[in-house]
Amino acid sequence: SRTLQPDADAGDRGRRQRCDGETREPQSPRGIRRPVYSQQAIDAQIDGRVRVEVQVDAEGRITDLSPMNSLGYGLDEAALDALRDARFTPALRCGEAVAGRAVIAIRFEL
Repeated sequence: SRTLQPDADAGDRGRRQRCDGETREPQSPRGIRRPVYSQQAIDAQIDGRVRVEVQVDAEGRITDLSPMNSLGYGLDEAALDALRDARFTPALRCGEAVAGRAVIAIRFEL
């Protein structure tokens, strides 16, 4: 089903343009804190990436976080903590802000 949205150039003429319904993912994360390396991970010399799936509402706030892989040693939790207060430019559908999801990689390197 296609949604019709007002054409930005139409002014008062009331022309409408067809929207293909394609959604652009949330972008431009802001406020990602530097993750804290756990002492356990430092001692074990663990490095790598934790990929986190992030659900973002239409206002750019994170509503859910879910790790997609695990490094263990407390690094998964550190990655989630680093993202918890981040904000995004929301996903767009037909020029309107909508909820969406993104995958963010948090890198840990010694």
